[in-house]
Amino acid sequence: MKKRNHLWKMVSLVMLSAILVAGCSKGETASESAPASVLKDGKYDPPFTITIAKQQDENAGKYINGESLNDNVLTRWGEQNLGIKIQTTLLGGDASQYNTKLRLALTGSEKLPDVLPVYDTMLINDLIESGRVKEITEDISTYMPDRIKEIYKQYPTTFNPVVRDGKVYGMAIAPNLTEGEVMLIRQDWLDKLKLKAPTTMEEFEQVIAAFTTEDPDGNGKQDTYGFTFSGKDSYNTGWVSDPVMIFSAYTGKHLPRQWYNDNGKLTYGSVAEGNKDALAKLRDWYSKGYLNKELATQGAWDALSDFTEGKAGIIIGRPWLYDSVKDVEKNVEVRKSVLIQPFKA
Repeated sequence: MKKRNHLWKMVSLVMLSAILVAGCSKGETASESAPASVLKDGKYDPPFTITIAKQQDENAGKYINGESLNDNVLTRWGEQNLGIKIQTTLLGGDASQYNTKLRLALTGSEKLPDVLPVYDTMLINDLIESGRVKEITEDISTYMPDRIKEIYKQYPTTFNPVVRDGKVYGMAIAPNLTEGEVMLIRQDWLDKLKLKAPTTMEEFEQVIAAFTTEDPDGNGKQDTYGFTFSGKDSYNTGWVSDPVMIFSAYTGKHLPRQWYNDNGKLTYGSVAEGNKDALAKLRDWYSKGYLNKELATQGAWDALSDFTEGKAGIIIGRPWLYDSVKDVEKNVEVRKSVLIQPFKA
């Protein structure tokens, strides 16, 4: 299969999440004495409260003095302009901790919030099967704006994990519906070695080879490498620190861990033609030292640390990744050392 020349933009559905609406069960009914809210001119009066779940790990942003998770500029704006109060009642840390708390709530040990994001397809299935999630097929038809409906029409398989017997139980969200990925490159390393940001696979390989063998940090040691990513997440984290664009160059839209509707035939990206070529390329880079020797045990945040500590020259992730790795500017003498280079479609 002829390799595609340009680096592909990330369109993975692997990190699919869904926004589910909890239905009322025994002990979860709204207060009958609460006055009904009326929508007028885009605002509810009196304001009503929606409880939500949220995953927020130690790497999340902090609030300014006087603000908190449930009292900040966004929550106040919602109440003042929409008549909607947002109250976070179930808060998880990393993905594993969040899923555990959500499962405990599902088994009845804790009340489910009104709206809850879910990032695990098995957990999505368990929530739907529990009968505690609201079926929203008619709500989507009635309330979803036409422009959003048009977007979903372009990606009809996105809803698959939240559909049962033709009925929809959640709002599916995937990276290709929200944002793509960008490549972050050490600009000072490019300048020192008189290189340009890569736009093809051949150029990418040339850059990571130079970042490994030509002492880009100028310390007289061969202690850097070109490209850092998470090797323990099946080559597709779907958010940061993955090499999925390498696979896309050989397989197109058939990405690892992603199911894809190919003209009516359901295919799985991990076994698609071209995967062997992509793995061979990664193996070649690994043998030459262009990749972290410990990548097999390296998670996403480990890869970010490699970049911020000046060990690696390239990392890939969502546009917000820059804020997570900008400490590299404090760790090197050259300021503004990071170049954001979008993938070429």
